[in-house]
Amino acid sequence: FPVTIIMVHIIICPTGVGKTEVIKDSKATIALPTHGLKRELSQRMLEPHTCSPDEILFVNNDLNTRVKRYYSMGLHSKASEIIHEIANGNLDMDITEDDRNIAKLHLQQLEDCLKSSFTVLTTHARSFHNQFGHDTIIYDEDPINELVNIKSISCNELASMRSHQFAFNSKGKVNELLQFFSDCETGVVIRTPAFQVKKDEFLAELYLNKNVDSDIFGYFESEFFLVTDIGNDRRVSYVTRKDFPDNRRVIILSATASEYIYRQLYGERLVVHRIGDVEQKGEILQYTNRSCSRTGLDNYAKSVSNHIEGIDHDTVITFKDYKRKFKKSDKHVHFGNCSGYDHLKGKNIVVVGTPHQDNALYFLLGKLLGLHWSDTKMEMQLVEHKGLQFKFNTFNHEGLRAIHLGLIEGELLQAVGRARTVRTDAKVHVFANFPLRIASRYIF
Repeated sequence: FPVTIIMVHIIICPTGVGKTEVIKDSKATIALPTHGLKRELSQRMLEPHTCSPDEILFVNNDLNTRVKRYYSMGLHSKASEIIHEIANGNLDMDITEDDRNIAKLHLQQLEDCLKSSFTVLTTHARSFHNQFGHDTIIYDEDPINELVNIKSISCNELASMRSHQFAFNSKGKVNELLQFFSDCETGVVIRTPAFQVKKDEFLAELYLNKNVDSDIFGYFESEFFLVTDIGNDRRVSYVTRKDFPDNRRVIILSATASEYIYRQLYGERLVVHRIGDVEQKGEILQYTNRSCSRTGLDNYAKSVSNHIEGIDHDTVITFKDYKRKFKKSDKHVHFGNCSGYDHLKGKNIVVVGTPHQDNALYFLLGKLLGLHWSDTKMEMQLVEHKGLQFKFNTFNHEGLRAIHLGLIEGELLQAVGRARTVRTDAKVHVFANFPLRIASRYIF
């Protein structure tokens, strides 16, 4: 391949096998899922290194709100522009010397990282927005959620964001967009059309409402979208794709990266290195008689909770919105936010839930990967996955099924992996009907 072609290496290794220990003396750009994990690795590094700046925090909370709103709406360049204006004292509001210094320090720290010949520690998100100097970038954990981003916007929320002068103006761009969404067929993945909009003009039609967290401008960069009706609202889900930095060797260290998804994205440019099954020092017991999906837990969470009370455990990992249903639910970790946490190492934990996601995610991801289907549905069926045969409610389309099963497995493995059973005597009890290869025993 020409040198400009990105080669992507995935090293698939069990959670807790010590991959972070291996990279702490690397001389490269190292990207981690969160700022907290970045700071944690910084304390363990053996090589001289520098860190990209954390999320900026001003003394004046109005400035924080303004910057965060731009980020939440997908206006990263606008947020950066505001930070520069604060540093230079050019913003149309009173700026204290403290806040000017905070902005200057933030920008200086970022510039130092971009020029540094030392190892640079940064986050997954920033690695896609800034070009660091090393020819190798190592991702600790799978960056797929940054590489392929699926978000949604609410039409009711978008309508509420209109400024008064444009609310009833049929020529306004916001109204034009709302009418377009209203005319779309629901449940069908549609390629995003070119929508000519100047960001500053579109922004002028919107309030910077403090309750708004929808990435409306991300929609304009999307490749596909899908509309669904939810009560009296219409929700628009969309998928955007970024790419890894140019002319960099990319190495992904992960227990759960989906070879199927990356193969569809990168074809022959993908190189997969597998570390096989590793004997667990601890024990993983899996109860497979109930799905423990969100719908299932709505019906029998109390029964599962009573069962758990008879188990020796330190904490419970489950869905974010279901933590209140279980005593000892972990304050930080939940499905969708499991990667990298180390505070449960050696603890006895309980994992409750089969983490299905909204079908819109699977359909949008499938279209982005080039899959085609005329009609597909989810049904209970006998499936084979990584040497196991079991009944599971999944898609009858092969490609969508591979995406579905791979994402569920990855999320469960990340949750189970918090106990580090590879290296500790911890015991993990899993309540989910998706069987894991690493389970010591299945209990039906």
